[in-house]
Amino acid sequence: MGIRWDNLMETERRQFEGMDETDRFVYFLLLQYGSPYGWGNENPAASDCSGAVCMSLFAATGLLVRTTADDLMKRVFTKPNPRAGDIRAVFYVTKKTRKHGDRTVAAGTATHVAGFVDDGVILNSQRPTARIRRVSDVSDWYMRNGHEVLVRGLDRTALERLAAAGAVWGLDDGFHRYFEIGGDVGGNNENKTGTVANMAGGRKYCPSCPRIVNGAANMFMQEGVKSAVIRLAAQAVIRIVRRKLKGRGFRG
Repeated sequence: MGIRWDNLMETERRQFEGMDETDRFVYFLLLQYGSPYGWGNENPAASDCSGAVCMSLFAATGLLVRTTADDLMKRVFTKPNPRAGDIRAVFYVTKKTRKHGDRTVAAGTATHVAGFVDDGVILNSQRPTARIRRVSDVSDWYMRNGHEVLVRGLDRTALERLAAAGAVWGLDDGFHRYFEIGGDVGGNNENKTGTVANMAGGRKYCPSCPRIVNGAANMFMQEGVKSAVIRLAAQAVIRIVRRKLKGRGFRG
């Protein structure tokens, strides 16, 4: 291709370090564009909906949580009427008790989440792949299927509290390929059954939930070329989406 990947990665690293937290959040959302859906995963190569948001929060803020869409909505994304400069997410909340995968969820539970890329545009991680979508297009299906749509902004203080409490469960092996984490939250907690563990759909609570070593994420450890291709494609697509939305007079 004629691209000097090592130089490109270094330039991208410097640009990332100069971004504010909102831009870092968007950057890592876009990094997942085109990646296959991976239930229970939270890395640039494959994530589920809550994993995509949790990974992007960690990359943006250095605060590590791994929890469900519903827990994110009720404990972290609690700001109503967020502004364009806020870290934002859209939540799809069921209006009635229903089956969700292999479990039953109560009315008022967020069954899906997507991170905001720009006004009216989200990175939607669902089968088969993560795609850049209009909020209205995704919301139309959920609303027709008995869901309420809520847009919420990040409460960073709440995120700090949740991260300090060690709200991490089931980090996939791929996460450690892209991020350096270390330490131990609470030691051997094989039998821990806190709120996050109970809301995780039966998944095992992480026995040694890590604290952050160096704050920012170390990117592109083993799949730099693949990640770069995804990122460049995402940047091109989001420019196209913005032009189309502007041409249609869409404002969110």
